[in-house]
This record gives sequence, structure tokens and C-alpha cells, in this order.
Amino acid sequence: MAAWRWVVMLALVLFGVVLAAEWLSDASPAQSPTGVVAAAPPRAAPLVDPEPAAPPEAPDVIQVGGRLVDAQTGQGVPNGTVIIPALGVRATADASGGFVLEARAGRVTVTAEARGYERAELSTSAPAAGLTFKLTRRTLLTVVVMMPQGVPAPGARVELTPPLPPKGHAANPQGVIYLEGLKAGPYRLSARSADGTHAGSAEAAVAQQQHSTVTVTLQPAAWVAGSVKEADGAPAGGARVWVEGEDGTPLGSGTATGDGTFMLQGLTPHDAARVLASRGGRSGKSAVVALPKGGGAQGVTVTLAKGGQSIAGLVMDEDGVPASGATVDLAPGWQGDEEVWASAVTDGEGKFEFQDVEDGRFDLTARLGELEAVLDEVKAGTRGAVLQLVGSAMVEGRAVDDSGAPVAEYRVRVEFARDVGPGGEGGRIRRGTEKSADVSDPLGVFKVGPVKRGHYAVEVTTPDGRMGRGEGDVHGKRGVNVGDIKVGGSGTLRGRVVDRKSGAPLAGVSVRRLQRGAEPGVTGADGRFVMRVPAGHALVWVEHPAYFAKRVGPHTVTVGADVDVGEVALIGGSRREIEGRQGFGGVGATLREQGGQVVVDRLVDQGPGVRGGLQKGDIILGVDGEDVGGRGVQEAISNIRGEAGSTVWMKVKRGNEELTIPIRREPIHLDGR
Repeated sequence: MAAWRWVVMLALVLFGVVLAAEWLSDASPAQSPTGVVAAAPPRAAPLVDPEPAAPPEAPDVIQVGGRLVDAQTGQGVPNGTVIIPALGVRATADASGGFVLEARAGRVTVTAEARGYERAELSTSAPAAGLTFKLTRRTLLTVVVMMPQGVPAPGARVELTPPLPPKGHAANPQGVIYLEGLKAGPYRLSARSADGTHAGSAEAAVAQQQHSTVTVTLQPAAWVAGSVKEADGAPAGGARVWVEGEDGTPLGSGTATGDGTFMLQGLTPHDAARVLASRGGRSGKSAVVALPKGGGAQGVTVTLAKGGQSIAGLVMDEDGVPASGATVDLAPGWQGDEEVWASAVTDGEGKFEFQDVEDGRFDLTARLGELEAVLDEVKAGTRGAVLQLVGSAMVEGRAVDDSGAPVAEYRVRVEFARDVGPGGEGGRIRRGTEKSADVSDPLGVFKVGPVKRGHYAVEVTTPDGRMGRGEGDVHGKRGVNVGDIKVGGSGTLRGRVVDRKSGAPLAGVSVRRLQRGAEPGVTGADGRFVMRVPAGHALVWVEHPAYFAKRVGPHTVTVGADVDVGEVALIGGSRREIEGRQGFGGVGATLREQGGQVVVDRLVDQGPGVRGGLQKGDIILGVDGEDVGGRGVQEAISNIRGEAGSTVWMKVKRGNEELTIPIRREPIHLDGR
């Protein structure tokens, strides 16, 4: 038994020695008999393959880069903003229009916008380089206001005629104002310094989808003082007072004190100006006064027209429920949207009333939150005016060619058109907000808005000059679909506008087609204009702030034709200068627009109009065989005036009777009007 135990113990010892030797052979390299370290023998491959090493992670951020360029010139557009909306990242383009954005890999949508350009959008796969945004110009007028010393006028305020809301525009620290949303045509600008001690004015010609710059240099301002009185001589405390040049340039505004007196400072100097005032529904204006640089006029009296009338009505919401708390503005119909004479707030039953209103017609506008209603040409004395508020709506339709196939690429314009009865194309004239859009749709469909309730004219113009027109009425928030608009052929109308006295070409003159269907044009430095018009009769209106406007035509334009109307000569200078010239005459009548018609408002005592048989209230239908019905006061005046001693034949409507009256023109004297 003892021997067996010794055998087992010896076996265990030998097994331990073997294990120890094997462990040592793994832990350290063996040495050869020569003392050189030998590599350990390779070990057997494991039964399971090890996991492969993970590849390096892809970077989270990559780059999207490119350039903003002007679609017209191909030049870079600096300082534009480039955004990836989904990621909330943005960058500003450098001086050459270049940009770089950080994004994630994958599909991204990039948008770009810059002052004076339409917003653009591209979809691409990131990373990406060499993206090019071809930006389409928006109409932009840059106004630079300078002090007499040639330094900027920060904080200076500028007003435009025709107006661009909001009414006043303030210059930045560099004395610069950027104005977008303007229609093509001439504008008058009136500016004054932030402290009111300096003022100035300028004129600018704005072309559609072009960038224009005008500089207004201020000079020591003028002032005017006086009083506003009611028709019975009582002070008209709180009356709104404003000053205009005889050419319509706004010079300044203010409010009369409780005793009816006013003192307006910071006015733009002008050699022939009038002070106008309104209170409630009554208005008046002064005689012509001179406002010299650094000087002024005092003792100016403005007497308001006699009131005695009222306008009352009801405002309802979209569901026909009386709307309490709505604001209703009253403005003179002949002055459009430029002046609000009085405001009222509807009571708990949605009712409103304007009292002591003068004779005439007025426009009413009601607003409640985002809802609005407009009622034009409301006669003084009306007691049941109803305004129903509506929300914003869209004007929709489709452009097709002569075969009925959709037109994929075109520009659409939607413009408010007011119904005025007889006169004008289709019995309507165009007035109000215009909206436009560039359409790229394989089905030819457009959708423009939002717009308010009213009648709208729609014009479609293709890149090759084909045009089409349509119209429709927006009655509620659902908008209107005007259906298919067929685009047809067009031609070109060209000409040259010159100063009648010197024969020099006139730049910046607005040329527009009185009928619908053509983008307005503006003359260049050589006085020439070129405009694309639909085939048919073209009647154009040529105007500039420093000249009397003139109607040209009608001219017949056939498809593909190029019609040259020749030279159009305008009479220049301020109204006072023009009317004071020897040899220039008129009929001694003051005209106003009422219900879209030109009406004789006042006549000079024993003047040529009175002696010829013209009467107050006559509606002017034509002048020398030319139809002026619905064309506006300025066009009628332009046709009536002419060489002193010549005869003008005026066709008028008096009651139910139409008369043709010959009147001999005589020299005009402003102070006698």
C-alpha cells in the first residue's frame, strides 16, 4: 500500500514539472546553443476568427458651396443669405457672391435671398460644390439722403408720390433707404432730416425688375403758418394739415391746434405750393404760396367746405354677423388710398356713422384683425352702407396656347380693377394692389395671392412676348378661378420722348398702355422706349413729374409688327411756370374725378368756360373728338389745354343730354382760380 502511494506522488511531481516547462517556453524566447535569441514557435490558430477592426467613422459635417449671381448680368451678388432650412444653418455670401455651408451627408434643400432679388431654392446631394443660384431681380429703388455738406443724413424720413406703404421711410445710419415693391414709373420723393431743419426733394424713374438709385440733397427747410376755419368761420381745431407743391409733390404735414392754428416746419422749399386741410368729412385748400429756402409764409388761411351730410352703415363678419369693434376709415374717392379723412369704430351692433360730411363721394374701408372690406364711391347722405369682412383669397387659373395645350413658362400679373360703368376698357379702370409671379408648371397652372374681395384683371406674358388676359371677381375667402387664359400674338411699340421747347431727349419718362395687357416702359438716356403690347389697338399714356402728361395713339399693332410712334413732345416745367407762359391757355375750369368720371368742379367767373356754356357738374366725355371718359383728370386736362386763342371742342353730359361745346382757350392765371 505504501509503495502505491509513493508511485502516485512521483507521477504528480513529474506532471507539475512538465506544466512548468511548457509555461516558461510560452512566456520567454528560447536561446540557441550559440546564445542567439530564437523566435518562439508559432502557436496554433484559434478555433474562432477574431472580430475585424471597425473602419474609421465618417465625418458628421460636410460642405455645400457655391455662388449667388445676378440672372441678368451674371455678376456675383454680395451679402446675400443662404440657408438650409431643415438644419437651421446659414451663411452670408462674400463680395463675389460665394458661400460655404456646413451640412450632413444626404439630400438637402438650399434657399438663397438677397436685397432686391427674388428668393431662390435648389435641391442637391451633400457634399456639393459649385452650386449656382441665378437670382431674378425685384424692382428696387435705393434712396441716398445727404446733408448740404455732403455727409449722410441718418434718420432722415422720405415720402413718395405715388405712396408706398408705410407712409414714411427712415434712412439707416449711412443715410440710405431701400424701397422694394414699387411699380414701374416716375416717382416724386420728399425728404427731411431727423431734426426737421433741412428738407429736399427729387424725382426718380423706376423700371420693372431693375435696380435704381437716386440721391436727395437736403437744404435749409421752409415753414408755413396759418389757421384752418370751418365754413361758418369757426376754428377747425384738430384738423389735419398738409402741404403739396402744385405738381403734387408732398412737402410736409401736421395737425392744427385746438384754436385751428398751425405751424408746419421742416418743409421742402417750393416756389408754388398749397396748404390743404381736412376735418371729419370736410376739406379745403389755400391759395398758392411760395416757400423759399430757409423762409416761409404766414397768415395762410384754409377754409373747409360746408358739411351737413352724413354716411352711416353696418359692418358684418364673414358669416353675416354684425362685427363690433371694427375700424372704418373714410377717404375721398378722388384721392384713392392716399388720405384718410376720418375714422370710426363700430358699436356693439356693428353700426358706424360719419357726421357733418361735405358733398361728394367717399371710399370706406373696414378692418377687424386680418379681415377687411372695401366699399368705393359711397355718396354723402348714404345711410345704409354695408361692408362684409372677408379674409385673404387666391386668384387661380391656367395659361394655354391657341391649341389649348398648357403653357409651362410665363409671368402672371394680377391687379385690382374697379368697376366704373361707362368708359375705360370693358367699363373698368385699374387701381390698387398688383401681385405678380413667375410660373414654371408643366400644367400651366398659376395661383397668386392673397388678395382681398373685388374685381381683378389677370395678365399672362410668355418669354417670347405672347400675351393673354382674363378677369374675375373675388367674393369671399375661397378666391376665384379665372379658368383658361389663352396667350396670343403681340407686337412692339417704340418711340422717343423729347422736351417740346429744347428738343432734348427725356430720360425716366413712364410709358404705359391705357388698355390692359402690357408691362409699362421707361425711356432711356436717349429718350427712347420699347414695349411689347398685345396685337390690336394700342393707346399709351406718357408722363413725367416735371411735365404735363400726354396720350399717344391709338396705333394699330399686328402680330410681330414693330410700330414706331415717332417723337412725343412734352411741355416741361412746374404747373405754375407752364400756365404762366405767354401763348399757353385753358378754359378756366377746375376738374375732379367722381365715380370714375371727370366732372367740372369749379369755373372761373366770366372765364372762357362760362362764356362758352360749360357748367359746374358737367361730365366730360371727350375733347377734340378724343374719348376721355374714365381716363382720369390729368389726361383730360392735358387734352383741354393748348395754345391760347385756339378752340377746343368739349363733349359733355348734362343730365340725360350730351352736348358738344366749342370754347376758345385763353391764358391761364393761377391766382384767378
